Amino acid sequence: MSLFDKKTKEEKDKFKTIFFTVVFTLAVVVIVIFIIALFNSDVSDSTTATQPAASSSIDSSASEETQSETSSSANDVDSEKSYGSLDDADASDISDADTTTSDTADKTDTATDDLSGEKASALEKAQEYLGYDAFSKSSLAEQLEYEGFSKEDSKYAANNCGADWKEQAAKKAEAYKKYDTFSRKALVEQLEYEGFTPTQAEYGASHAK
Repeated sequence: MSLFDKKTKEEKDKFKTIFFTVVFTLAVVVIVIFIIALFNSDVSDSTTATQPAASSSIDSSASEETQSETSSSANDVDSEKSYGSLDDADASDISDADTTTSDTADKTDTATDDLSGEKASALEKAQEYLGYDAFSKSSLAEQLEYEGFSKEDSKYAANNCGADWKEQAAKKAEAYKKYDTFSRKALVEQLEYEGFTPTQAEYGASHAK
């Protein structure tokens, strides 16, 4: 083999080495590009799938917030209505209490006016009569009516003058015995005629001095 042939063969081998290196490099580059493209495609699909889910989640969250706000507003309205009803009920109770108090005050004032008027005068007159004479309850009421007091005022005075009617019967029996003579039976009958009850008359006849 000549020197020229040897050199030519080396050049051919060198060329083959470079060629295969370039081809191998291109193949690797193509594979890498394919892998990157495939990866980007998967990422894109995943992102596309995630976006609707995220949007759905956002919509759901917004819907829940809207429902919560609506429910809160409804509760506030119901609460205001409830408070309004309570305020109305309290106002009604206060009004009723004021009316009751006013009615009671009116009745008290009326009773005071009555007592300070005819009833008071009748009571004063009854106590005045009892200071110088003895009376049964019925005869005292009749005397007050004779003085011009109404039947109601006369009964009120006789019932509230504080007299002990048994003692009144005894005093009346003593007065009778001072100017006349009576048997016990006649004295009892006379006391009953004056309006004393049988029990009061018996007591008066027994305790007259």
